[in-house]
Amino acid sequence: MKFKNIGFLLFGLLFLCSCGTHQKESASSLEQNNSSITERTQCKTTESTREMKNKVASYVVTYKNLDEIETASDLVVKVTALDSEELCFNQPDIDNGVFPMGYVLTSIRIDAVYKSNDVVKVGDVLKIEEYYTTSLNPENNATIINSYGFYCPMVKEHQYILFLQKPQNTGDYEIVRFDLGKYAINDAISTSDDIRRLSCEELEIYSQDNRIQRIPSEYFDIAEQVKKKYN
Repeated sequence: MKFKNIGFLLFGLLFLCSCGTHQKESASSLEQNNSSITERTQCKTTESTREMKNKVASYVVTYKNLDEIETASDLVVKVTALDSEELCFNQPDIDNGVFPMGYVLTSIRIDAVYKSNDVVKVGDVLKIEEYYTTSLNPENNATIINSYGFYCPMVKEHQYILFLQKPQNTGDYEIVRFDLGKYAINDAISTSDDIRRLSCEELEIYSQDNRIQRIPSEYFDIAEQVKKKYN
């Protein structure tokens, strides 16, 4: 996946939590396999921002190793990504610089269960929350992806190791710490001697100017541990 950074958004009402805004420059597997993303100009609007503010609060929590993120997880699974539906807490107005604020509900098929505090089995289809929104650039109709940290959306039919938690008063799982709770599974990763030498596209993460050096070191530490234990 190839993205161009065109700025950063801040949810200043609660925390200085950076939200990268990325413009897709060319067709990619994300665009081909999740065509609904490129077709919509607005996301489905809900009534309150309170839920989103609570979710953004969890972004300030970080994890240094696999043990910590496993402990924080209610569910650790290998999955295949399926279809998605976007939910918003505001009314986007791209012409005036108002981007969507919300998240995406993505269906996943469970391929393996490593930890579960719930009744989840192989073959089940669950909905989880991914923290990004999409819109169309009014100047060139390019897809703009507004995401948190270095998170990139899951690609339909791609496999991932996910670390999930289920907050109180909600039926949907969410990814632990957004960008530290999702790890792609592919040939480049499984055959690599050093994940740090792979590209952002191969890792399915985002970095400004596609520079892998901008990604926090804890991501690579956990990614190496995930590869050894789960891939």
